[in-house]
Amino acid sequence: MSISTIILLVVAILALGLWGFYLVRLASLASDAKVGREAYILAVLLFLGAGLAGGCALMQVWWVQEVRVTQGGVAKVNTIKMRVQSLLGEIGEYRKTHPNIDPILQSMNLLGTNAPHPANATTAPGAFPMPNR
Repeated sequence: MSISTIILLVVAILALGLWGFYLVRLASLASDAKVGREAYILAVLLFLGAGLAGGCALMQVWWVQEVRVTQGGVAKVNTIKMRVQSLLGEIGEYRKTHPNIDPILQSMNLLGTNAPHPANATTAPGAFPMPNR
């Protein structure tokens, strides 16, 4: 939780408590004079604004936590991806000295073919041809 979120939450809670106290106090004045009613309406609006600010702060806290969880998942996926790429590289090195592993790699579709593909006039060298739609 960031320090700005904590400060925002504390200020919102203090403001809600303070405005709630004045709201009750102004409710008694509202019956006495027109000025009291206007002050009561303004206090209600301030009370609602503080509630919205507190709600936004809570939503920010929840979203930040969700982003942290998601970032942790992305880091795990990236770690697994790096390990798999490393394993495939080691398999390629092992294959150089032990060619009898080729049938196993072919059955798992891990053996890349180095056969040249026919050049297409519409694609640049190294580009993948797009299927016709």
